[in-house]
Amino acid sequence: MTDRIRQIFKDLQFLLFSLLVLGIIASLLFDVFGRGADLNVILRQFLSFLIFFYLPIVFLLLIFQLTAENVGRIQLYLFYELWIRGVLRGLQHNCREAAPPLARRLSHWALRRYFNEYYDALILESWVPTRPADQYSTSTQQESFQGRPVFVRREHLLSSRIWPHWAFATVLLFNRLRMMRTLRNERTKMSLEIDLRYQSHGIYNNAGKVFIAEKFLREDTTDVFARKAQLINAFLREDSADNVLEFHLADTPLRWASGGVLPIARWRKRDWYVLAFRGITPVGWNLMNGSAENKDEYKHLRTLMVRELYEELVLLNRKPQVDDPSPLHQKVFRLTEIFDAMPKDFRHKITSREFAAKQIDLRRQHDNLTINFTEGPALKPVETPFEIRVHFHAPNLKDSQEIVVEDVVFSVNPFEFGVESVSLYSFAMDDEDYLMFGEIWEVGDCLIREPLLLLSCTYVEETYHRNGGSLGTLILEKPHADCKTLERVPVGEYHLFDQDIELRKRRRDRLAQRSRTLIEGRELDLHNRWLERYEQGFRSIQGRDIVAGSQLPLASLCPVTWKTLELVCRYGILNPLKKR
Repeated sequence: MTDRIRQIFKDLQFLLFSLLVLGIIASLLFDVFGRGADLNVILRQFLSFLIFFYLPIVFLLLIFQLTAENVGRIQLYLFYELWIRGVLRGLQHNCREAAPPLARRLSHWALRRYFNEYYDALILESWVPTRPADQYSTSTQQESFQGRPVFVRREHLLSSRIWPHWAFATVLLFNRLRMMRTLRNERTKMSLEIDLRYQSHGIYNNAGKVFIAEKFLREDTTDVFARKAQLINAFLREDSADNVLEFHLADTPLRWASGGVLPIARWRKRDWYVLAFRGITPVGWNLMNGSAENKDEYKHLRTLMVRELYEELVLLNRKPQVDDPSPLHQKVFRLTEIFDAMPKDFRHKITSREFAAKQIDLRRQHDNLTINFTEGPALKPVETPFEIRVHFHAPNLKDSQEIVVEDVVFSVNPFEFGVESVSLYSFAMDDEDYLMFGEIWEVGDCLIREPLLLLSCTYVEETYHRNGGSLGTLILEKPHADCKTLERVPVGEYHLFDQDIELRKRRRDRLAQRSRTLIEGRELDLHNRWLERYEQGFRSIQGRDIVAGSQLPLASLCPVTWKTLELVCRYGILNPLKKR
């Protein structure tokens, strides 16, 4: 049931209750002052009113509301449990050689007539059993859910109240990928075309990502993925003479949409990339990015990117202390006139205190920090020679529409089944400002608490050119698969914001000292595993260079990070910033 329908029921209930109260008051006043009736008569009249008028209306309204609330659940149950898991599985069983010939012929006919054998079979396969996490993944990243598919039809992706641990709404592209290179005003322009028409299935949580990876990326298909990755990277680097790159995605589907922001901070008279540590596979330094959560974000990528930035990057006026007695101030980024094209209600929403209320409340509850809101620095978009063209059906489902998103950097990673759309925004920081990670764990109400890193823009560019157009060594093994490592980051070329390590330890100790709910038990496990793997590494680089040989996780750049940074250097995107 939609939020609008749910609000209508709430309004009706409030109206009915108000009428009851007003009716009782009016009846009592009339009986007491108008007719002088005694108390017994008034009570009998009131009881009759409840039995014959009010309670029947309340009962009917409750029936209608329960029906509206559960009609979606009933529809999904009929389709997935009965039609797919029951009928489809039965027909597939009858198609085997052991079945009688007539049963096989009828089953083959029914499959061709009533099912899409490819996609419906994938839905059926996606009921994979629950299993434990591997060494570098959280249990949520690895586990699936018995009794629920993780690959579903597109129109069901937004049923967040039904799917367990719903985290996003991601469409899978099985059609084609097309890139174009043109010359505009004596400058190369890179275009990526995404066609959402007739793309009818997707995934809604990390278990779906695991299912798709295990289904398509196997030992016998690795060469196909590697060949496509090489073609994409060569095309984006302009190492290919062709001006158009196009190939089909049936054997290498891609997730849509995923996007975010590569923030550039002007701090202490230097420009720095702002990166967040990623403690799950692939381990390394990541951008502020994530997956779409509604239909609009499939098409209006700018809202997806900006939302991810506001959710994940928190700018405070100073460094927080454990059990800090004084309030802190969160500096909320200001949207300049360049963002006027975004919906006004969206701009108001993400800059309001309500948008960050959950993160602020968790900081108060778990860290004993009081955070107030104040106006912060302006976000200034950085121009790029990249654009994304998104094609989709108009509301009438017959005509087609197109939205062009300019000033982005896109990367395509077949091994991660991902297309990343990244905007670059610069902002100014005061000397005493402090950055923290604001993302909240999808499993429950707890903070992810990853450290943040400022990486010198000058250092990145010098490293890129010194290595002949590369930032470092490519790694193929887990947990850093498809990451690149920076061989050495001098101590003056980076700055850590890692106070959340101490706050994480404080939260862990408090959870360990009392009885816990199931969700709190998972949170405790999350903190214990992170501290066991990474705390010593972060402590060991205090005041020292980051060296890949001894601190590989802290010297690694996630796939989307190094690809974006290398394209920024390749196309000289930050050159205008150097003139400030």
